[in-house]
Amino acid sequence: MPVWLFVALLACLAAAGALAIGLLKERRRAKRAESRALTDPLTGLANRLRFEVTATNFWASAERFGRPLGVLVLDLDGFKHLNDTSGHAAGDRLLREVAAALTSRVRQTDLVARLGGDEFAVLAPETPPEGLLQLATSFEAAIEALPVGVSVGWALREPGDLGLDDVLARADAAMYQRKRQRALTWSISRSQPTVQLSPDASVT
Repeated sequence: MPVWLFVALLACLAAAGALAIGLLKERRRAKRAESRALTDPLTGLANRLRFEVTATNFWASAERFGRPLGVLVLDLDGFKHLNDTSGHAAGDRLLREVAAALTSRVRQTDLVARLGGDEFAVLAPETPPEGLLQLATSFEAAIEALPVGVSVGWALREPGDLGLDDVLARADAAMYQRKRQRALTWSISRSQPTVQLSPDASVT
């Protein structure tokens, strides 16, 4: 092989290698950018956009195969007071602790998301009602160890639902019912310590 041809061949191989490396780096950059776009920067959880994208996929699968799909909605109790009295740094630290507590209690197939502020949601495919209740109870117990409380509502996909928004609306209503019940329990326990309400009465 002539020297000039050998040199040209080496140059072509080097150019092809540089192009491949460049494409790989660009692909990695794009993947990192996509991950950032779908991740809550404070907690590392899925953000609202990723929750909605994943929910669409989960819903399609549940509809197609007739499988259960559960949603849990969580709202922290007392978070504003903590922010006002201890500062935003303490509030941010607490949100990260809540995120860690939630992710430690779900399966790999579930998705935990921070929807915004102190509101979180969990998508739980292939989960029957008793499993959702168990998750809700586990979340409340875990977060009670922190300086705030949490109100949890859950709902399951039902025949006639047009989309996940219907399930979310029921879970949200259950969460607010739970929040009112928790506030009533707190008020009664302070004024009449012997009066007790069922802790799971509104988580249905």
